[in-house]
Amino acid sequence: GTITIRESGTPVNGTAITSSFTSDVFEIGGFAWTLNVWFDGAITGSPTFSVQVSNDTDTDSFISLGCANNTQAPTIIGDGIAEYKYFRIVYSDNGATGGDKYFDFKRVCQ
Repeated sequence: GTITIRESGTPVNGTAITSSFTSDVFEIGGFAWTLNVWFDGAITGSPTFSVQVSNDTDTDSFISLGCANNTQAPTIIGDGIAEYKYFRIVYSDNGATGGDKYFDFKRVCQ
């Protein structure tokens, strides 16, 4: 199913590309997943994002996944099986301008 990415409880989809964020932590368990990061308009600049993972909800325990560390958006990434229990997304606008941003995160049932 689809997981809504939130920052301080508020969904980030449809928010300005110019606002960086660190998402709330969400649990995924041992499911495979995909993440489609996209924008609804022409953009300038080089926004990036990282998928950070942990098996603990402690903020300091999160590490960036190698396949999704400072990845330039828009793009689609995925993992065949989640080795970590908790996820969060860190988005950096890097001065980008344009439309709104969208993070479509889906657990894939196997």
